[in-house]
Amino acid sequence: MTPEDFPAFFRAVHGQDPFPWQAALARRVAGTGWPALLDLPTGSGKTAVIDIAVFTLALEIDRPAAERRAPLRLFFAIDRRIVVDDVARRADHLRDRLDAALTDDAADAVATTVARRLAGGTGKPLHTATLRGGTLHHDADWARSPAQPLVCVTTVDQLGSRLLFRGYGVSEGMRPVHAGLTGNDALIVLDEAHLSRPFEQTLATVRRLRGNAGTPFHVVRMSATPGGPADAFTLGAEDRTHPVLSRRLSASKPARLVVAPARGAGLEEELAAQALRLLGETPPCAGGGPAVGVVVNRVGTARAVFERLRAARPEVDAALLTGRVRPLDRDRLLAELLPRIRAGRAEDAPAGGPLLLVATQCIEAGADLDLDALVTEAASLDALRQRFGRLDRLGRRGLAPAAVVAPKDAFAKNATDPLYGTALREGWAWLMANATVTGKGRAAVGQVDFGVEALAALMERTPPGDAAALAARAPVLSPAVLDLLARTAPAPHPDPDIAPFLHGLGRDAADVFVVWRADLPALDDHDPKSPDADILELDIARRLTALPPSALEAMALPRHVAVAWLTGTRADAPDAEGATAEPLPAEAAPRWFVRWRGADECRIENRPFTLRPGDTIVLPAGRGGCDRYGWAPDSGEPVTDLAEEAARARGRRLHRFHPNLPTTPPWEEAAALIALHITADRVDAAGLIGALSLDGDWTVIPYAEGGVLLVERRRKPDDVAPDGDGLLHTTPVLLAPHLDRVAEVAGRLARAAGLPEDLVADITLAARLHDIGKAEPRFQAMLRGGDAVAAATRPPLAKSLLPDRDRARWHAAREAAGLPEGARHEAWSVALLRDHPRLRDAADPELLLWLVGTHHGQGRPWFPAVPDRASGRLSVTLGGDRFEGPVAHELERLDGGWPELMERLLRRYGAWGLAHLETVLRLADQRASADEMREAAP
Repeated sequence: MTPEDFPAFFRAVHGQDPFPWQAALARRVAGTGWPALLDLPTGSGKTAVIDIAVFTLALEIDRPAAERRAPLRLFFAIDRRIVVDDVARRADHLRDRLDAALTDDAADAVATTVARRLAGGTGKPLHTATLRGGTLHHDADWARSPAQPLVCVTTVDQLGSRLLFRGYGVSEGMRPVHAGLTGNDALIVLDEAHLSRPFEQTLATVRRLRGNAGTPFHVVRMSATPGGPADAFTLGAEDRTHPVLSRRLSASKPARLVVAPARGAGLEEELAAQALRLLGETPPCAGGGPAVGVVVNRVGTARAVFERLRAARPEVDAALLTGRVRPLDRDRLLAELLPRIRAGRAEDAPAGGPLLLVATQCIEAGADLDLDALVTEAASLDALRQRFGRLDRLGRRGLAPAAVVAPKDAFAKNATDPLYGTALREGWAWLMANATVTGKGRAAVGQVDFGVEALAALMERTPPGDAAALAARAPVLSPAVLDLLARTAPAPHPDPDIAPFLHGLGRDAADVFVVWRADLPALDDHDPKSPDADILELDIARRLTALPPSALEAMALPRHVAVAWLTGTRADAPDAEGATAEPLPAEAAPRWFVRWRGADECRIENRPFTLRPGDTIVLPAGRGGCDRYGWAPDSGEPVTDLAEEAARARGRRLHRFHPNLPTTPPWEEAAALIALHITADRVDAAGLIGALSLDGDWTVIPYAEGGVLLVERRRKPDDVAPDGDGLLHTTPVLLAPHLDRVAEVAGRLARAAGLPEDLVADITLAARLHDIGKAEPRFQAMLRGGDAVAAATRPPLAKSLLPDRDRARWHAAREAAGLPEGARHEAWSVALLRDHPRLRDAADPELLLWLVGTHHGQGRPWFPAVPDRASGRLSVTLGGDRFEGPVAHELERLDGGWPELMERLLRRYGAWGLAHLETVLRLADQRASADEMREAAP
């Protein structure tokens, strides 16, 4: 297989030939690597970089990581939430085609070769993932293997926070794994890089600070807004004469320049009026229409215009699309809308009526939408060019009308826009200066053609100066700051704020996530001093632990917007990550909410000012604030509960019988049935499950207000806790075979990831020894339910039969064993190895100790100080080796030497290089645990 085979590969995947630039880029990447900038106009098929990245990886997959130019993982970063899903669909299509090529004898030979090469190390050609943020539950599915080819479509916040060791929504223990995967063997593609300049600056520093990490790491900027270096990759002569591309480039998009009286109601009225004008003037095309888009700068403006249009023309279909919407609601909206607005929709599709689509910046970049007419609120010139990329995207019409509306106060002297600064004012002045004027006097109308070639020619004749948004600058990511960020367990205090490195100084922090549940008790009358307060909090924690909040049901809101709403005030929501910081509202009378950070941290609170980026809050559905179109702060209507739909989308079976939820059978009948099996002092789970004719193993959570929650216990291998000790099992697992299995998996993964043999050997040895500290007698007694005699007379265990969620039984077993709370078996593993001859088998003995000590993400750089009266020495014999060490390992001491070891290894391997080596061992441990679970499952 050679670079010349890319067109055949592209045809096999997409059923059509690539554009000339796509084939040329594949040849260039295969020959000299990725260019720093792809300067490509909108509508030119930029998402083909996914196909190019996967194809060129297949050409080099057998090379060591240090010799590959093609990384294993592609992170396609976009600063617009709606677009994340649009690009993800292309990635999923490629994944499915490669999966099919492995089994379909008639598949294209090149596609089959690509699939087999990529699947050689893992058995699966390609994994795809979408990181849109939200809760912990299942967001780590993409982080299962250091050797799996991956396409991950994500946002700047989700990618950048992981890269900087502070992953939003990622547990403290898993932060090094996510940093290791994003900072090594990674190609980061910044789509519409002008939207993410601070993050681009941070990435440039990351590249320098990585040093010689031994794995490829490339950053590629993509932009439809020219202005890059002279050596940027762009369209060639063949593209400009291509029968499909040339039509897109030459399409005319004349836009009328309109002045509105002022922001607020005046602007909203003018935007609606212009939309209705274009609706009447734009004829339908084949496939229905016309589809008239209205793109505005704030979520509140979008909803106000949407309501005006619905009231003015109730017979016309209208839709509202913003990024402040729950993913499941968004999926439903897009399923309704895309057949009518997707680029390339079938010409012979059933004709639909006219459509008025009101949207925010969420459709501004990368969204494969094709509108017939467009009204847009004035913005910076680069933002306007992006919005016009959704108008007649494929050049089907050849001429598509538009309007740009600016409120009079936006271009007043010294006016500064909250989102676009002075660029909105300067951009409007440039447009007015270069407009073609028709008519005279009050009838005079200024017009500018926003067609790709027409606007580019105008900008070349008259450079726009400061009309493009002036991006904030990121602070310098210095080695000292990186050293602090690399300390993940525990994080230092004070901890560096990473938001400025992602969005620039003076920009807002990341989002928080809001989930609504109908089976959550009302919280407005909560009294924390009530005798029942602790019982209520425990009850809610049990419900959410059994059915955790999911990213699919969570709405992302800027922190200041969520705080304002929870305190009874108002703040409009921008729809771009990292918008200019806005002050928090004055302390008011906050309402109660549930802050969810996992089963161990679920609290009823009324302190919204303490919310942190990535936090998840859970509210009763009756609180309102959301409808089918997303964020609706003025709505008091109960919010639709999406918990069951989200859980079932993840493959979980559950039943909820609650007075606030529709049930089958009807609630009265269900309540009577439940009452037979659940009373105040008795829960007959088996009887209830039998009465409901349910098979399988179920968690039963009675509701205090009546009813019951039933959630099937998961037994799939993927359900091994990604950052825990992995002690949950269906049958005991002996320590010695577990260590052998982890060593085998670790060696295989390390080689598949292309690491050099000396590191493969050290990781394998660390895997073989990582859990020897579990042989500590008290730890063994805990694993056997507190039975010290069984622990002393039977082979040591790696995993126990105790239910993972049964905190009471674990606590009782630990107490009976005499094991101090918080004691870490990894620390005992280090103590047993420090003076052992096996250390001499390692190419880097210090690295081996570090990998053993941090294989659950703890001890980076401090182990917890645990009061322990035990003394003496440990003695363990495993596989013919005898290990001895002190019970008091003293790694938590200031003079224990562990933080100094981290310093030396950071200098030796770099922050991301060290995290990558830890990642290989940790994911091998999880993979081995998953295999053991699979074998033990009935």
